[in-house]
Amino acid sequence: MRNRTVFILIGFVLCLLSKPLNAQIKNTSLRGFPVVFYTEETNFAVGGLGILTFDFENNLSSGKPSQINFGAAYTLEQQLLIYFPYELYLQQNNWRLDGEIGYYRYTYKYYGIGNNTPDSNEETYRVNFPRVQVNALHKVSRNIYAGLSYWFDQYDITNIKSGGLLDTNNPTGTAGGTHSGIGITTVYDTRDNIFYSRSGSYLELQGLIDRSWTGSDYDFFQLSFDARTFHTNSFNHTLGVNFVSKFTGGNVPFQKLALLGGPKQMRGYLEGRFRDKKYLTAQTEYRIPVYKRFSAVAFASVGNVAPELSEFPFTDLKWTVGPGLRYMIDENRKVNIRLDAGFGLGVSGFVLTIGEAF
Repeated sequence: MRNRTVFILIGFVLCLLSKPLNAQIKNTSLRGFPVVFYTEETNFAVGGLGILTFDFENNLSSGKPSQINFGAAYTLEQQLLIYFPYELYLQQNNWRLDGEIGYYRYTYKYYGIGNNTPDSNEETYRVNFPRVQVNALHKVSRNIYAGLSYWFDQYDITNIKSGGLLDTNNPTGTAGGTHSGIGITTVYDTRDNIFYSRSGSYLELQGLIDRSWTGSDYDFFQLSFDARTFHTNSFNHTLGVNFVSKFTGGNVPFQKLALLGGPKQMRGYLEGRFRDKKYLTAQTEYRIPVYKRFSAVAFASVGNVAPELSEFPFTDLKWTVGPGLRYMIDENRKVNIRLDAGFGLGVSGFVLTIGEAF
């Protein structure tokens, strides 16, 4: 019954997409580069990152191009990452479709749940999972979109540390299982450029529920809010400000708790270094053109996690700061390669990818 529900939901989303996707493609541009990296968990890894930008013929005059990002990596530990985040605009911006399709066979770190888990808790676990995320939004008024969302992950946890936290504490989700959630997403977008914003604002509110009737093995909800604003001064320097919150509740698997860190928020912290049911973070970024296609940024962020908002440690926030370097690989679309170095109290990390943090 659960699998039938999943297929019905996926079929419903595909029906939503069939009409707006029936359009020819124009103005295609493909950019990418190879990557080689090494970590203790992966050994040596090789792969590539790239972005395909284009316009649907029924959206040529809108000024908003579509994009499909792609990334892939294979490691000497036989780990595999393949992911395709996408953002599509159609029918004179009357439709906005975004999400991700991917497959992950990878090793992740776990430190426990809460905002004070020590570094000594560190352990690794392996998990395989396919991912499908779709937000199908229709314009309801000027600059405002609303519609349905569907997110699907199917976790197969293949290896956890014997005697470790996952083994002994057995948090919800340790056995793996299917996460299949549906919900509603609303977006307000006045940005001048979706790849490299210099003015305007972006607001996104999303609510998702996982239930047995949606095809999920768990009953929980997720509510997230993402607010961004951009201002450029007379020196052609851009200030960006971003606030993100995520609230979860119910029988939440540890993989679906609110995660602090990663390549977009709290840069410098490993994604999931701290996790709990509630998460708040704010960051600012100052962007400066340097020379031709090169530009530089400085960023700072604060944030934390908590089991409830009433217990949020506003007087003991975690923080990161750092510099970044940009190289514009597509001057027409204004698409950048991004290299960031984030530093906090006892933490540091680097990010190399395509596209801005926000």
